[in-house]
Amino acid sequence: MRKTIFLSFLLIGIISCQPLGSFSVNPSDKLSVESLPNASNNVSLTISNSNAGKAFSLTESTITGTDASLFTFTKEDNSAATPFSVSVGSTTRFLLKFSPTSLGVKSAVLTLSFDSHPSIVIPIRGLCKAGEGGDNEPSLQYIFDTLLFKQNVGDNDPTSASYNDDRSTWKLFPRGDTEIVSRYFVAADPLKNVTIVPIACYGPNKTPGQFTTATSELSVCDAKFQAGSSGCKSLLQIGEAQGQTLNPSYSGVNYFTPAANQPFSFYSRWPAFSDRNDGNVYGDDQFNTFTNALPHHVRVYPYSDQQGNQIPDTYVLTWEEYTEAVDFQDLIIVVSNIRPSGSPLKIENNATPNVGGIPLFGFENLAVIFPNTTSATLLLRNTGPIAVEITDLTITNAVFKLTDAFPITVPANSAKNLTFTYSPTGNQLASSTVQLAIEGNSPSPISLYAISGNSFTAPDLVGSWGLSINEQVSSSSWTVADTSKPGYAYLLGSLSSSNGLSTLQIASTDIRGSGTFQGKNTGFGITIVDASGTTNSSSLQFYPVRNKRTSKLALNSWVVASGSSVWYVTNVQPVSSNSPFGAFSGPFYLDFSAAIPRTLLDSNGNSIGFTSYRSGFLPSLAQVSYSSKSLTLTSSTSTNAPQVSFYGKAMPVTVRVEISSLSNFGSGEQSFGVFIGTTNVENSVKIVVTWTSSTSASVGVSVGNNAPSSSQTVALPLTSLVLELTVNPLTKQASGSFKDGSNTFQSISPVDVGNINLFDSISHAGVFASGPSFTVTLTSFNLFAASHSSQVVQSPLDYYGGSASTLIPSSSDGGNQQNTSQDGPGDDQTTLRPPTNTLSPSSPTGGSSLVFVSWGIIALLASISVQL
Repeated sequence: MRKTIFLSFLLIGIISCQPLGSFSVNPSDKLSVESLPNASNNVSLTISNSNAGKAFSLTESTITGTDASLFTFTKEDNSAATPFSVSVGSTTRFLLKFSPTSLGVKSAVLTLSFDSHPSIVIPIRGLCKAGEGGDNEPSLQYIFDTLLFKQNVGDNDPTSASYNDDRSTWKLFPRGDTEIVSRYFVAADPLKNVTIVPIACYGPNKTPGQFTTATSELSVCDAKFQAGSSGCKSLLQIGEAQGQTLNPSYSGVNYFTPAANQPFSFYSRWPAFSDRNDGNVYGDDQFNTFTNALPHHVRVYPYSDQQGNQIPDTYVLTWEEYTEAVDFQDLIIVVSNIRPSGSPLKIENNATPNVGGIPLFGFENLAVIFPNTTSATLLLRNTGPIAVEITDLTITNAVFKLTDAFPITVPANSAKNLTFTYSPTGNQLASSTVQLAIEGNSPSPISLYAISGNSFTAPDLVGSWGLSINEQVSSSSWTVADTSKPGYAYLLGSLSSSNGLSTLQIASTDIRGSGTFQGKNTGFGITIVDASGTTNSSSLQFYPVRNKRTSKLALNSWVVASGSSVWYVTNVQPVSSNSPFGAFSGPFYLDFSAAIPRTLLDSNGNSIGFTSYRSGFLPSLAQVSYSSKSLTLTSSTSTNAPQVSFYGKAMPVTVRVEISSLSNFGSGEQSFGVFIGTTNVENSVKIVVTWTSSTSASVGVSVGNNAPSSSQTVALPLTSLVLELTVNPLTKQASGSFKDGSNTFQSISPVDVGNINLFDSISHAGVFASGPSFTVTLTSFNLFAASHSSQVVQSPLDYYGGSASTLIPSSSDGGNQQNTSQDGPGDDQTTLRPPTNTLSPSSPTGGSSLVFVSWGIIALLASISVQL
């Protein structure tokens, strides 16, 4: 079999290589032509048969599309194009004639059919311009449309050549969808030439109706040059006859070889303006010193194909040499084998909380903090050999302002401060995103956070600063995580009207404002003494810190809050409570049969397996029984909601909870269930059981704070209940099912979750009980990938002991047993259970679900090799 298939492939190759004539159509990707109204112009196309083979025929040519009647396709002598035989070794020239009757861009499609080759379909565009010079010229947008560049240049009226908005608007950059700002470039491949192709020139007249002998001259200079110095090289010149046309002819050279990693810039010379800066217009705007020079005289766009796909290392540069009315199409070139040199600008946040110069985790996104002040600064440090320019910025909240005027130039090897001001209106937590426009670079957005007044809680305060602290934990004893290093503490802000700074007492050290403390591996408490002398220790709130934007966990970093102040503490870990390490990447199973270190504690100090909580959790309202393998939660008006974290982007995920009993459930204000989500109630979906009468309750799926869109009825009192909730990040749907003592699961109609943020690098799943006091007893909590429901995870003891969670096949054949269930996720044949034997995390057959995917790929490749 292997030989037979191999010979079949060989035979196909021999047949396909039999010479039929070398066939080419040039150009074959597009045809562009321009003309005046009620006149004609043409562009040529060639068809070649250059190989020893046989002749072929052009059998038919058709023009279709919106403006087909404006185009004709003929042979060079204007005779009919078809039928025509292309003999061996010949090249034949054809003409596409454009005869417009109105201004603008006209479009059609040319189809060429052959007797022995596939048809060729070529998009064609015609540009009808009013005349030459000024507003008779076509606009940049029309030129791009004619050349089939998928770019929006930001022109509010492309029917006229000039940008029609006022000077304060058209000087802004970048404009449109894809423009970049870059004065300097480097060779993408230093072993190859940089090549330049002029694609349009609509240059100025020196005297009306007469063009100079050189409408435009293009040069390139390295980054070290000064205007007019020897660091520049003249490249090409466009003469007077080509000064108002698409695809102009030129003299000189259209390539050069730059030094490796040496930035270079382009400039053009315009004899019509020889009395101004010697007629030179530079891509590096610092050399455009003439009166009323624009902030930028050269615009840069990525070069793209007709579908809008960017061609690597290729850019379009457009020039504007005038200062009063601008069109940016005086010279347009396509440059290949270049890349923007990139900005050597580094942004350093002077206001970022730091100790010893080390920024605290969570503020890497350059959050500028205004802790009851009205200004803050960013330091811009230019480490490169050329000046860097910030051309613009956007601020999303008007209470923040930048005091500096644009453009802002940071000279080579120097630094400059940007100062932002904040104008509060009463008690306010304010935030804004700032995006700088820096040439050749798109830096990450900067976040501004400010507070005025004191009527805020710690989650309000810190959450507004770009941190996520929705996973509150509790611990009375702490240790330094890494005793070889000091711990750090920083006062983030005050929550009271008392004057002065609070003091943090930690590891036998009093810290006021900010400071360090020495490592201790014995337990110690944490106390905050506010400015009035009040001591807080038992009522402190502890939050593990995450970056809100990335959901990344700051290991051993905490926000510690009292009623009066908020502190940031690093390099500590709790002794008697949970210390989240991140998110589970595989399934998670709790059966409440054993203590799990570093998880939430119940009323007796026993660990319950859940790692954090949402909305609220009181240990006094939780009791775990390892002997009966159950966890009983008592509801409260502030929801009792323990949870675990998991990686929520990978695949559809399901949570299943088994409930053995329910007591004192008898009020419409009472509810319990399961939730999946990210930061808060608004970003979560729930399967919720709500009391409706003494004999029944409703079970439904709800999104955010909305009531369930559909529900089913379950009989009361309950003897047992299984709730199952599945969310799918791909379809953005949630579905639920339940079983109330019978052997049949009942399904709840899927609901759309919309655009709320359920699925992230860190998502959460848990249980909740809310309303006047009642108790619900759980016997299992199971979180697993919906597409791998036959796999469960071993006890999280290994995870919290420091190793990764291990994915365990529930069958005995290494996980290869097929799931034959036909009744959906609730079928009893796929009941999830704790594994009866476990694999070591270091075992070759252990690991995460990725291991199974890898095996699948290997098996597939092996199967292919056997068949071949």
